[in-house]
Amino acid sequence: MGDMDPELRWFASLPGEVRGCQVQRNRFIAAVDGLPRKLVLWPVKSRIRKDLHAAERPARKAATAAMKSQRYAILAVLRRWAAAPPNCAGPGQAEACEANHRALQAHPEPARRAS
Repeated sequence: MGDMDPELRWFASLPGEVRGCQVQRNRFIAAVDGLPRKLVLWPVKSRIRKDLHAAERPARKAATAAMKSQRYAILAVLRRWAAAPPNCAGPGQAEACEANHRALQAHPEPARRAS
């Protein structure tokens, strides 16, 4: 299967931008809450929520699309293997190994991206 580090980094990055927007939103709102009321002239918290939600929406859509991709499906097979490594020689294991083989054949290895 080759080096899985790039795939695992990709997988780990999926929720990053979405979570980043959520963290920023919470931090900015907490910072505004810490200011004296007379310094907050507009509905600043509403603007923070609106702007960061607008940034979060496409990031969430991209993460959802990636999780429906063939690339993600391959990682699902690998997670199953990590939890219960295939032992094709064991009793009753031939069917499970064949199912894993079919899953990998259905999802060819994705093209590598330059890092």
